Amino acid sequence: MMKLTPRMTCSDPTHIVKCSASVGSAFALSLKSKTFARYTWSNNTEDDTEKIDETNSKLPDCEEITSVITGKLSKKLAHIYLCKHIVSFEDELCLPMPDAVFLQRVSPQTKTFDMILFYGKKHEMICVVDKSDLDVVRSWYPHKIYSCGADPLPMSSVTKYLQNYEGDDMYEHLFNQLFAESESSCSEYEQMSSESDDDYVSDEDDEIQPEESDYVSDEDGEYVVQPDDKYDSDSEDEPVRKKIKL
Repeated sequence: MMKLTPRMTCSDPTHIVKCSASVGSAFALSLKSKTFARYTWSNNTEDDTEKIDETNSKLPDCEEITSVITGKLSKKLAHIYLCKHIVSFEDELCLPMPDAVFLQRVSPQTKTFDMILFYGKKHEMICVVDKSDLDVVRSWYPHKIYSCGADPLPMSSVTKYLQNYEGDDMYEHLFNQLFAESESSCSEYEQMSSESDDDYVSDEDDEIQPEESDYVSDEDGEYVVQPDDKYDSDSEDEPVRKKIKL
């Protein structure tokens, strides 16, 4: 991970990011000097095209970064720009293109997902990426992306596994160990997972339990009535008995 330094002007720029009606800042970035400059404009109307064009005209003639996602690389949610590097101006951080990308917490029920970026046997993570950015990630990354489903990966075990594995196919092998064999009760994923059965909290206790019934099942599968022992012994009438439901 590379630290970027903000400057009033960016010397030897390599990339630019243009501002728009929805993005109030434009940027000039230099990967060579590890610096960037920010250019802002104030919108007094819904779409001040003249001010936007004026701000963008201050940018140097460099490669434009157009792929952007929303996620959390450091401590706060921010725009993260994707080119041959991963850049967050808000966090003043830059990452190179990763060796492998694993996606976790991807399901129809979740609105966000996480990107795990592997660099050799180490990793960085971009959290709470908006699901609408999934296509942007797929278009940006030039290699295979491993989609790991709805559950978070056991990262402490994954790190230990990679440290002990020697081979050029370690990411493919890792994915196969985590998921291709997960149908087996003795799969590597279960062995690698740091969660135990005791850590799992069931929702069953929160479910509405059925009310108790007077009917109980006999051995033949029919329903019989439990006799009602409470009645007035002084009454001349016979005690009321519930009918058998056949």
